[in-house]
Amino acid sequence: MSLFKTRASSIFTAACLSTLIAVFLTSLLLGANYLSAKLPRPIIHERIVKAFSNEDLVNAVHLRTNTKQGAHQYNDCLILAMAFDDRPAPALRALSPVTPPVMLDNNPCAYLKSISSGSEPVPLSPAAFYHRYLHGQVAVTALALQWLDLPTVRIVYDAFAFSILTLLVASNLILLRSTLVRIHDQASRAQYIQQASRHGFLLLLSCVLVLFYSVQFYGMSLGHGPSDAVVYLYLLTATYVNFSAWRSWQTLTIHAAFGVFTAYFELFTGGVPLGLSIIFLCYASLAVGPHRTEIWWLGCLSAGAFLCAFFVAVITKLLVAGSFFGYGEVFTNFLSQLQFWTEGNRVGIFDAAIALAQSAHYLGAGWRLLGVSLLGFSGFAFAYSLVVILKRLRSGGNWECPTLLVLSYASIILWYVVFRKHAYQHNFFMIRISVMLITSSLLLLALASRNQLVGLLRSLAALADAPTKLQRTS
Repeated sequence: MSLFKTRASSIFTAACLSTLIAVFLTSLLLGANYLSAKLPRPIIHERIVKAFSNEDLVNAVHLRTNTKQGAHQYNDCLILAMAFDDRPAPALRALSPVTPPVMLDNNPCAYLKSISSGSEPVPLSPAAFYHRYLHGQVAVTALALQWLDLPTVRIVYDAFAFSILTLLVASNLILLRSTLVRIHDQASRAQYIQQASRHGFLLLLSCVLVLFYSVQFYGMSLGHGPSDAVVYLYLLTATYVNFSAWRSWQTLTIHAAFGVFTAYFELFTGGVPLGLSIIFLCYASLAVGPHRTEIWWLGCLSAGAFLCAFFVAVITKLLVAGSFFGYGEVFTNFLSQLQFWTEGNRVGIFDAAIALAQSAHYLGAGWRLLGVSLLGFSGFAFAYSLVVILKRLRSGGNWECPTLLVLSYASIILWYVVFRKHAYQHNFFMIRISVMLITSSLLLLALASRNQLVGLLRSLAALADAPTKLQRTS
């Protein structure tokens, strides 16, 4: 009973802390939206006109594997149109930028070109206000275009993504090597094993992101770039901060802030399942060492803090927007869209899977066969590993690390199932979060085949040491 009370108290504390942090940070971010909305718009108009004249913006909204403008121009043009339209008061635009409810051929790039050339924009109406999101991309884009033209903004996003992903790979590789050198120290062996697993897990995830997250096609996007940066910065924090060594309130604060910034830059592009999956994976890396049950519990609390902060941030924004636009209109708009993507005109799970497979070229660096093979292998590896690990658990093995990896895998699958209509229609960017299916299934396979893996590593080490031994004998 005392353990139950302790756990219940921890959940209550985590929920309260996450709520306070979410309300505080969301208030600051809405203030930043307001300041951004007050920035002069003529310079944004000039940047957009110049971008069209130089063909940095074009009418085509899906450029497939374009590495200059990016594969997803639809959201970029939508964000630019929101940043450009200054008809409502700044306070209104800070909460709900204007977007045309009806566009010719559903093409925001053609609409943006039309209004930037002097055509009349769509008349203002309740349907023109975009209530659902926090619109962090609109605020950041309006700010960036005050000093930089559109191609330079894209270069900055792309360079940041490349730099931080390279830093993640290099940092975890160096830290893993330095830890493995000291792992023979019996006094601190358990600590070094935990450090080695942490950096090994993060190294694998970083490599998968570099190779298969399609950063070369989406990293420069005004819609995807900022939200991706939040994920990269969280991973950089996990690289240098051992969450299990910090006080629980400090760890929960980090994850609550992660949830708020995910909400701020979330345009329904998969930030929630991706963030949740990465949190479970990070704690799985720590659950190889001592205090596994405590780490497992802290991992679940951190994931809960992330989700709680995300939802509180969204609800806080809706409440503030409701005070300006009317609560009935704002919440009806929000709930109708939520229902549309989860229940309205539902598609089958098989149809969603086929649609995602058709966009697997983004997962396979432009090669669809590679992307489909990766998805197929991840499913097979997950099923095989699960069978092996379940058999092993009967003899009292480590259950904390595998279950966290299963939760990491399941977070993506659950999103695809619940929002399968959204995944079906927007498969060309929703396929990206499948990188976590690859990573978590590979790590589960490594756990299931650890004896063979250790044998392989020893063989490789002996092979690498063979020239040195040969020189000594000669």
